[in-house]
Amino acid sequence: GPTLPANALFATATTCSTATLRWQNGNGTRRLVTVEPAPGGSAPTQFTGYTPSNAYAAGSPVGAGYAVWQGSSQPLSINVSNLAPNTSYCFRAFEFNSNQPIQRIYNTILAPTFCFVTPPCSTTAQACGVWTWLNGSDSINQPGVCTTAVGTFPPPQSHPGARKGHTYQKSSQSAGSTIGGDHYMFAGYGYDVVGGGFGILSDHWRYTVSTNTWTCLTNNGTASSQNPGVYGTLLLPSPLNHPGGRMEHGAAQAAGGRMYILGGYGYDDSGNLDILNDLWGYDPNTGNWAWLDGASTVGGLDYTANYGTQNVFAATNQHGPRSLHSLSPNGSNGLYLFGGTDQGGLHNDLWEFSGAQWVWRTGSSAISQPGIYGTQGVPAATNTPGSRISHATVVDGSGNLWLYGGLGFDINGSYGVLNDLWRW
Repeated sequence: GPTLPANALFATATTCSTATLRWQNGNGTRRLVTVEPAPGGSAPTQFTGYTPSNAYAAGSPVGAGYAVWQGSSQPLSINVSNLAPNTSYCFRAFEFNSNQPIQRIYNTILAPTFCFVTPPCSTTAQACGVWTWLNGSDSINQPGVCTTAVGTFPPPQSHPGARKGHTYQKSSQSAGSTIGGDHYMFAGYGYDVVGGGFGILSDHWRYTVSTNTWTCLTNNGTASSQNPGVYGTLLLPSPLNHPGGRMEHGAAQAAGGRMYILGGYGYDDSGNLDILNDLWGYDPNTGNWAWLDGASTVGGLDYTANYGTQNVFAATNQHGPRSLHSLSPNGSNGLYLFGGTDQGGLHNDLWEFSGAQWVWRTGSSAISQPGIYGTQGVPAATNTPGSRISHATVVDGSGNLWLYGGLGFDINGSYGVLNDLWRW
């Protein structure tokens, strides 16, 4: 029989019910792979054939486990399904030579063992690593439904209409409590809840994960499309306030739990449709919006850009109107704004908002700038991403801002889709 066993065994539990197994072949012409509950140790019977299946417990029993693979090749890996969640398993690989069961001599003395643990399954989806359709329609172009449980029983379940260009955030606090998990969606372009009208939306929704239900948070006519904003008094929250309908805006949640939206293409307080520069804050505990910064009217006070002095906060600093930009928390109850467009061109400027003031950090005050890449992996004060829209940013646990891709300008000023990754 074979004298060199399989080696370099390794297993990864890819979901709560599946695992990927890898190994290097020994000097047998074939091998049998088994999986069994920990602590393992079972071995095949000599001169016996087994029928494998990559679905656990569907193949031939081998001691306390089952045959999951058999063959002569060296696969990159094999996937085993039908495992129990939150359970310890071990897999082994046994070298042998003959394809005839009656002549099989398995190398069982030197056969290695590798053990792993499957994680618990999600209590909501009841599965890890697989998609679960939780809510909404399986058909396109669906209108929204906003019900207050009046008139019919049981009432139709509330749900948003089909849309694009919206924002979706997870709150750190459930409304009225300190329990996290609620999700919030705002605006976009699609179908409203008033007769299935189509246009730029201003509706606001909360999804409760524990009950798999949507709640429409709209008021003052915002359940329909094409609505102007009600700004109220700057910095003063009110149940009457709400942002105007918009799409392609930015959204972020800062460390303090407040949720923010900024700009986008939409309606000001007079119903003018243009790119906006207003900043709003939403408190999920009170359910109130507050207008925090920017202009309530397109072309009005605080609408146009005023860069001020780089790295110096000032009440007069203003980034100007933006759409298709990114908005991220700065890790200390503030925000980062990067790039986007004001219809005049694309930007590559980075702004930070903190303490009710903006500061221009990096990038150019001019539009349509090529990237200055420097040496890959080497930070430099002269490095600057090119102007872009439709990119993605995220802030890590150390406060670093990461930027990826978008539609914009490369090192040569060529305009197209980008795949560059940056860190600031």
